[in-house]
Amino acid sequence: MALTSGSGPFRETPAGRFNVRPPATPLLFWEPFPKRFRVIGGGKVVADSRKCLALHQTGQMVRLCVPSSDVHRDLLAPGPSSDGLQTGQIRSWSL
Repeated sequence: MALTSGSGPFRETPAGRFNVRPPATPLLFWEPFPKRFRVIGGGKVVADSRKCLALHQTGQMVRLCVPSSDVHRDLLAPGPSSDGLQTGQIRSWSL
């Protein structure tokens, strides 16, 4: 279960409650992703990693963070990037 989907605790309106007042700023929770993550596009392996991290952030869908060393960026086109106060720079890529 993602911490941010359904009735998860990081959802904007969680089903349960905390025993403390949650901070006003978004909470971040990083955890190792327990499975192999592999992306194939156009018959080529674009990414292949067993070292991904899942990022759970209050009010956001879970994001999978892949080490750049496990991605063939020469097969990707740069997408938009953003600077998050809690996350730092986020870069996106597309096939």
